[in-house]
Amino acid sequence: MIKGKIVKKSQFIVILLGYFKSFFYFCGKITLCCEFS
Repeated sequence: MIKGKIVKKSQFIVILLGYFKSFFYFCGKITLCCEFS
């Protein structure tokens, strides 16, 4: 049971990191577009 909780937590963290990565990538693209326009 505890092992399952740890797996779920690590999966959640991986998903969260994925969200942050795509979010910052998206923000960076918008910033670059704004600077060059």
